[in-house]
Amino acid sequence: MQISEYLYVPLATWAIAQAVKFFIAMIKGRYRPSLLFSSGGMPSVHSATVTSLAMVALIEGGPHGPLFGVTGIFAAIVMYDSLGVRRAAGEQAKMLNQLIGDLEQTGT
Repeated sequence: MQISEYLYVPLATWAIAQAVKFFIAMIKGRYRPSLLFSSGGMPSVHSATVTSLAMVALIEGGPHGPLFGVTGIFAAIVMYDSLGVRRAAGEQAKMLNQLIGDLEQTGT
C-alpha cells in the first residue's frame, strides 16, 4: 500500500515543526512534554503544514493546476487567521498585565 505524498509530507512537516517547538522550549528551560502535541507558539505548525501541502500540489501539478489553487488559498486563509489570533492574544495579554498591575497598585 502506497501512501500519497499529499498525506505523508504534511504529516511529516507537522511532526518536525512540533519537535522543533518542543526542543526550542527545552533549550529555554521550559520542559513540558505536552508541547509535543499543543498548538500555538512558534514555529507555527498550522502554517508549516498547510504550506507543505500547497508545495506538494505545486510540485505535482504545477502552478496552473487546480489543486495548487485550492491548497494555496487554503494555506493563505490558515496563515491569515493564525496571524489574527496571535495579534488578538497579544492584545489580550497586554490588557491582562495592565489589569493585574492596577490591582496590585490598589491592593485589592
